[in-house]
Amino acid sequence: MKKRIIFSIVTAFCLLLTIVFAGCSLLFGDNNISSVRKRVNKRRYEMSETFISSYKEKNSEPIKALMCPMSQELSDLDEQIIESFSFMEGNIESYKISGDIGGEGYLNHYGTITEYDYYNDIYITTDTGRKYRFWFHDNYITDERIKGVTEYGITENDREEFQRIHVSCGWTSPYDRECGVLSAQIIKALASEDSDTLKTLLCQRAANTENIDQKIQTAFNLFNGNPLFTEREDGIYRTYGDECEGFNCRVLGYDSEKDDNGSEVRIWVHVLVNIVYTDTGNRYSLDFVAYLANSNSDIKGVSSVQLEDLDTEDSVVFGEWIHEYD
Repeated sequence: MKKRIIFSIVTAFCLLLTIVFAGCSLLFGDNNISSVRKRVNKRRYEMSETFISSYKEKNSEPIKALMCPMSQELSDLDEQIIESFSFMEGNIESYKISGDIGGEGYLNHYGTITEYDYYNDIYITTDTGRKYRFWFHDNYITDERIKGVTEYGITENDREEFQRIHVSCGWTSPYDRECGVLSAQIIKALASEDSDTLKTLLCQRAANTENIDQKIQTAFNLFNGNPLFTEREDGIYRTYGDECEGFNCRVLGYDSEKDDNGSEVRIWVHVLVNIVYTDTGNRYSLDFVAYLANSNSDIKGVSSVQLEDLDTEDSVVFGEWIHEYD
């Protein structure tokens, strides 16, 4: 009798769990976190095998198919991939795919995952005995323009002073190019103390804030020297620890709205630029928010800029933080 009672309790508990999981599936669909992770685990293993076979065969086409649309549009993507084929010494002899999803990031909206990205590692040994870490970043649930592999890289894993190589540029939003161009314009205006250009970049509401001229002058006083980056027409500013070659421009957050025809009528971005080197040895970061598009001309443009000296930690803010949904 006791065994029957225990069996009935266990059976009831299992039935309850089945009902709960079924309910979650009905409520949140296939985009609850456990379902997403299950699919991603299968996806990253398949993608890892594609990378490995492509490197063994020195075939760039399967790799390009894994890349997100914005990466596929890069004019030198083929060149980058082919150059990376010769980075490893020897041929791949063995490899091990990481057992866990790495660097997972996601947005959970009442149980439904609306954004999801992750990193994956593959540990490679070649027939020369050299060891490497091959990694890639995959945007799984996101804007279609940056869905897929945004970048990947290979790092020497057996030397204290290691070499590494990157392919593509790790898009943080569909608006990275525009934000890169805008970042360069702000930095150049700060360096040349060009208040007219700065106020042109600012939206009307920010340009009319109290004491805006004095605050801009304070920013001019804080910024010393000429920036060492080379201006790029494509707006792609990415650095991986290489001083003076450029700055890193990343979109920390964005949102947009489309009209009935699918055209974007409102685009808001929050951008971090780090590190800006100058010929006087100074190092700066730039943090700004802007509406790249908005039907309200009063708030279209840059609304708030924070400039910080990374060595002294002195900073200045001018303009006004504007986000319609704050």
